[in-house]
Amino acid sequence: VPLERPDGKARQTRRGAVRTLLGCPWDAPVIGITAVLRPEKNHELLLRAFARVREELPAAELWIVGDGPRWEFLEAECVRVGLSAGRKSGEGGMPPVVRPAVHFLGRRADARALMAGFDLAVLSSHPRVETLPLALIEAMDAGIPVVSTRVGALAELVEAGASGLLVSPGDEAALAGALLGLLRDPDRRAVMGRRGQEIVAARFSVERMVEATERLLLGLLGIVAKR
Repeated sequence: VPLERPDGKARQTRRGAVRTLLGCPWDAPVIGITAVLRPEKNHELLLRAFARVREELPAAELWIVGDGPRWEFLEAECVRVGLSAGRKSGEGGMPPVVRPAVHFLGRRADARALMAGFDLAVLSSHPRVETLPLALIEAMDAGIPVVSTRVGALAELVEAGASGLLVSPGDEAALAGALLGLLRDPDRRAVMGRRGQEIVAARFSVERMVEATERLLLGLLGIVAKR
């Protein structure tokens, strides 16, 4: 990804701007997921885990960024697990007097910028359908710790315990515990956020991809030339 790597001061400025845009209190714990609303992303697992989080942290919010065929299903799932939900598609603020627990923000041109308002970036996907999600790389570049199910290549991206936490797919209790633990520990989140930025800069920048692809192609050309 193109690197941004905001420092601490820039992160605070961006956080304030995003939270003002969405009418979110500065100190509200915010979990964010940026993913298309399709079955493989398993948003319903996240909603069940988040319901547990809200029991302990009633001010916590879940921001769901993305569009897709399961929007109405997931709104109904919010009702089923006892979570209030608000819908906002497109750009602009969110002005309700009583803020819902779950915010459906729809498809956003500013999706990457909105990550500045997250305290945690999360992914709850099923196994065997996930690869290496760009959204989590972008979140790590922004200094946001990651909590994810251990699927696809996530174990290659996230240093468990260092830049984020990984839990077993489908484990609602483990996901809730990981989210709660990090929301309650801002110092650990800050350390994880910095490590995530280091990982992305070292392994996932555009420049790194070009260099690695060049080496691969030159190596293959060398093999062909020998033949």
